[in-house]
Amino acid sequence: MVPFPPQDDGWGYTINQMDGRADVETDFADGVLTVTVTKDGQPYDLKHMITLHILVPEAPAMETPPSTPEEVVADA
Repeated sequence: MVPFPPQDDGWGYTINQMDGRADVETDFADGVLTVTVTKDGQPYDLKHMITLHILVPEAPAMETPPSTPEEVVADA
């Protein structure tokens, strides 16, 4: 239900329809995410909220060691 961030950007957002006419810009530089919200070219305080979305790469699969019969009996 939530849109993914742009493919090569990694950041995205959703704002409530109450703030639908606001313009949102995101910038990620030097490890800092800056979110700027304006309306008609002026700084704007959101009436509701903004939800930020981040595209995180898949984590490598982890192997789980098989259980031994002694561990299964001890858990029972």
